[in-house]
Amino acid sequence: MSSLINELTKRFAPDTVHLRTKAATIHWSVVDADEKKPATKTSEVVCADGERINANHVIVAVPLGYLKRNAHSMFQPALPAVKCDAIQRMGYGTVAKVFFCYKSPPWDHPVSFIWPGSSKTMFPNKLKVTSTRPNILRIASIGQNLEEIPERVLVQEVTRILSRLLKTDVPIPDRIVKTNWHGDSLFCGTHPYLNTASRPRDIKTLEMPLFSPNKTPLVLFAGDYTHSNYGCLMHAARSSGLREARRIGYIY
Repeated sequence: MSSLINELTKRFAPDTVHLRTKAATIHWSVVDADEKKPATKTSEVVCADGERINANHVIVAVPLGYLKRNAHSMFQPALPAVKCDAIQRMGYGTVAKVFFCYKSPPWDHPVSFIWPGSSKTMFPNKLKVTSTRPNILRIASIGQNLEEIPERVLVQEVTRILSRLLKTDVPIPDRIVKTNWHGDSLFCGTHPYLNTASRPRDIKTLEMPLFSPNKTPLVLFAGDYTHSNYGCLMHAARSSGLREARRIGYIY
């Protein structure tokens, strides 16, 4: 992913991309208070560090979890009620993963370990080693519980399970890497989905831009949760971004 981003950003002019810059508030449909008509700057993004960026159009492509948590304070004026309701009705979950890295793994080929689970613990009952990374053991779990287990406990539990399954003393991993998608305030999870509260038109509602009085799209929305066919996939995120870029391109 990083190599793809680096290749794309090489084409941008210097200082086009602002790294480590959080957009705090989006002011859209800015109106001149004296003349009661749209001002020259149609939108303004206020960053957390105080920087203000004027724009003709703003594409919002933040994760749905971030939008669910911050939509009420992120837009001035506030989002239309129909869009706010669609945001809150959509489901948003987490797939947590932990990777255990071994310099000298106690196995010599790709393998998966599965054992009877227990309702008394939220620890997964499957460990997997892949052919592409034979020295790395991976566990995954739906929900944020795995991310909330301390690393010390994870190491102890995995070492105990492996020692029992392999019938030998297994060393502790040399390194452990744990995702934090749920705990990261800029993501708040990983996967959008339609739940029982969702309505058929919610995805279309999430996709619709915020228009100026003359029907110019001021704030546009992209992201996997705005794509009807490939929800929660990287292809959906990419496709929706191209969709909104084309929407702006049609104006000019």
